[in-house]
Amino acid sequence: MLILYFQCAACGFENDIAAPPESHAMTRDEILRRCKCRRCGHVGASDMRRYWNAGANALDGARDGE
Repeated sequence: MLILYFQCAACGFENDIAAPPESHAMTRDEILRRCKCRRCGHVGASDMRRYWNAGANALDGARDGE
């Protein structure tokens, strides 16, 4: 499972989420501009990293509609 790790540009809060399918076709700058902080509500991240969670099921998200 691809994970996106973000850092808020305003308060520095760090969080990660499972990468939504539409993010795979977006540039890093597009994603950074759209991020909304869960703590302070600021829109825009100062940093983002993508990483693979090897412990997740490789088919997560591929079984929609079952």
